[in-house]
Amino acid sequence: MKRTKIKAGLLLRAFFLVLSIPGMSRGIPAQNQYDKFVKRFDQAVKTEDRRALKRILKSYPTECIQHFRILIDAYVNGGDSSAGDRIEDLKDVWNEVWKCKVLERVEKFQSALDGEQRRLVARLKNERQRAWGAFEAAKKSKKREDFDLARENMAKVAEAFENMGDNLEAAESYIYLASILYFSPKKTDADWNALLGVMEKYESLHKAWDWTQGRTYKSNVGWIKRIRQDLKSGVKPGEEEKKKQDPAGGKKQPENLAKFLKGSKWTKVDLLLGIQKKLENGVSMFASAWPLEWQAMSLKGTLPEQMKSFQDGTLFLQRSGASKYLALLDPADPKSGKLLKFGGGKPKALFVPYKKEGADYLPEYAFWFWTGGAQESIAGTDLNLAPQWGQQKSALVFYRSAAILSGKVEGVNIELYDEDFNGVVGEVPGKTVFGDMRFGTGEEKAEGVPVIDSMRVGGSKHLIPYSKYFKIKDQWYRFQVTGNNEQLRYRPLDPATVPTGRVAFQWRGPGRAKPDHLVIRETTWFRGAAFDIARAGKKGIEVPAGDYEILYGRIMNGSPPRVNNAVILKGKSKNFKVEKGKTVTLTLGAPFHLEFEVVNEGGYASVSSATFWVRGAFGEKYGAIVAEVLEPVLYASKNPDGKGAKKVGVWRRCEGYEINALRDRYQRIYILHLACMPIDKESAKQPNLSIRVKRPRSGTFFLGVQQRGHKLFGKLLPIWK
Repeated sequence: MKRTKIKAGLLLRAFFLVLSIPGMSRGIPAQNQYDKFVKRFDQAVKTEDRRALKRILKSYPTECIQHFRILIDAYVNGGDSSAGDRIEDLKDVWNEVWKCKVLERVEKFQSALDGEQRRLVARLKNERQRAWGAFEAAKKSKKREDFDLARENMAKVAEAFENMGDNLEAAESYIYLASILYFSPKKTDADWNALLGVMEKYESLHKAWDWTQGRTYKSNVGWIKRIRQDLKSGVKPGEEEKKKQDPAGGKKQPENLAKFLKGSKWTKVDLLLGIQKKLENGVSMFASAWPLEWQAMSLKGTLPEQMKSFQDGTLFLQRSGASKYLALLDPADPKSGKLLKFGGGKPKALFVPYKKEGADYLPEYAFWFWTGGAQESIAGTDLNLAPQWGQQKSALVFYRSAAILSGKVEGVNIELYDEDFNGVVGEVPGKTVFGDMRFGTGEEKAEGVPVIDSMRVGGSKHLIPYSKYFKIKDQWYRFQVTGNNEQLRYRPLDPATVPTGRVAFQWRGPGRAKPDHLVIRETTWFRGAAFDIARAGKKGIEVPAGDYEILYGRIMNGSPPRVNNAVILKGKSKNFKVEKGKTVTLTLGAPFHLEFEVVNEGGYASVSSATFWVRGAFGEKYGAIVAEVLEPVLYASKNPDGKGAKKVGVWRRCEGYEINALRDRYQRIYILHLACMPIDKESAKQPNLSIRVKRPRSGTFFLGVQQRGHKLFGKLLPIWK
């Protein structure tokens, strides 16, 4: 061990906030913890006690990383050669204790910072402190809007650190954000999913920098798993699963709501498994009739790949020849497979065997499969999706469920469709979400998009969302699927305990943008109830009285590849109440505004098309827009209302020959989603999603994004930021 001393100036002290989240470890070091680390560390160095150093690094890893940053700054920017010796000593002991490369990641990032970037880091830490102060104030005011403001500001800090490439500071900021989300009042399912997404971001950032071994990280990951498990089971995290409990507030359910009819019993109906004979559009985008909107598996070489989205058992696909695919029960045994015959550019519905623990028979499930050709068009861009079988062996296999589970309820035929293709039907609407980066969440993260199981009642032409509460003829029933899709159970409700109102729907905007599906769900006493109001009209449809929110919507026009589609999410829309005997009208559509995010770095402001989304009059969010890619203009103004704005940039859709260069630059974005994002018109040689604008040295500066004539939405108005 080299005996070098650190100058007193290196032992800097910074203000660190302490989080106290039930079930979550503290992710940001407290000041006293850092002081203890420095004191014990200095003593161990003086006495050359390597065993003590190892114990200290094992007990204080977070504080060690923080101290390591200070040493890097002192050495690189302060010219302190002794700090260089201490850096090497720290790395040496750290690698022996933790056997990971996180200090190397920190060193590479910290030593590359220039003066402007260091000042930006300082500003971000100040903004983080202010956002936390706003959160503390929100806890006193108990107003949801105060929590939302703190949440928004903290999210900006976390995203800015992430954009800089500082994974650990970004991860710590996301923990702050998690705390704000956790303590925010009146949380919806979307809030819980947002919390889970934030913590998963924390997990992925740590993994990227090879730091997944500390107690703090492991405790937080355990907390993530508990939240995920609770959400999967339909219970809000941290709450007991009680029948008479309000999922949103923990209050006892009124005795006069959702009671079963006196003397009634559960009726069991055996569900028969069938297979779809032709493709049709489901309620969800992922159950589209267009294969390019399905889920895809990447098969490389001849290695088996598990279909991880399927949850009723284990299923592996293997490619054994140019057009030979196998469904394997055992990935180590090629003879356990069934040959699947599909390809040639046409979707094929097939029964597929799979392995199910505890089953005394060989179960099967039905899927649609499809592989693309050399020129598949999406958003006007031609992509080569044809399977390769040469020196490089690869194939994208697109799939969705082709299963139909049917039975009769009181003489009425009911068909259930597994639109999230996980092998389970009858789930709480919105329980399953898939990531999609076409909703304005940026270049490195995805929006959680609900996938909703659907049903067909009485031979209707239209699919509707599966609902745990549903009315057949004049009677409301409670539905439940049991026995791994083997039975549908239903039981009548006492009409006196199902007060109802009506929800009407009014559309303002181009007819071609009117939703084909618009699903709302109840969030309190009738949780699990979901209804499609797209065809409700002025009269409306009858629903149980309660508190509702927009869950999902879908716009569909034309035939592939000349489609004009979009998906609707809740966005900034508010919950609405349905009262007994009354009709509430939802008005969606125009005026439409184009939302975006601005990133300020140094003297420049940049706007990425990966942050675009369309906001409707009710606050609803439109994204996954295909094939009419947004091609707006960027304006700059000295006035907050955009008066006197000047054009400073233009986006356009990318051409087919540009997609490979674009994919190389944005590797985290799925190529089919990337094709839907416009590029800077001036960046043809090096396609870029962002437009960068130099900020004036003084005075105010506002940016707005506008498109005057979009083929789906018409006029898209700017929001000035």
